[in-house]
Amino acid sequence: MGELCEPTLVDALGEGLEREVREVLGLDLVEPYHIVTYDGSEPIPVDAALASGIRPLGASFARDVVRHYSFARFLDEGRLASALEAGRFLGAFEGEELVGFVGEHEEGSIGMLEVFPGHRKAGWGAALEATKANAFLAAGQVPWTEVYPYNKGSVRLHRRLGFSVLDASLSAFVSRGPREPGEGA
Repeated sequence: MGELCEPTLVDALGEGLEREVREVLGLDLVEPYHIVTYDGSEPIPVDAALASGIRPLGASFARDVVRHYSFARFLDEGRLASALEAGRFLGAFEGEELVGFVGEHEEGSIGMLEVFPGHRKAGWGAALEATKANAFLAAGQVPWTEVYPYNKGSVRLHRRLGFSVLDASLSAFVSRGPREPGEGA
């Protein structure tokens, strides 16, 4: 299996599959996640006052995304710029102030939902997630995302919006964990 390249990350979909991936490929870090899908056909209601403040983000907002995204260390500048230019990010605005955003990962899942401190608990997270999901529905796609089990707020939000949350024992990212200096590659 490793003849062409050395895999560094495997998405194991299926109960117990992560054990086999670890054994066969020698990977040791397992990060389970929930697959979350919206199975409805009707758009998710969005507060009209908040919906009027949601619009696509362009490339000029790259610094804002990097500054506020919780997992910015995983962002590739070129891919982020392409995603912004393609309109795969929505921003929440109070007047002209950006107060949050949601994006779309390369594999087509909704993600990167962030609402900035001072603007949380005002409905922006639900409005952004619902607006992005509704865009998927309008394009004939099933809205979906991946949520780590520790992100209980995101799990609650998705359930409140009508998403189905699969058990995290069914899917996991498997990779090579951090190494001590001088320990292998």
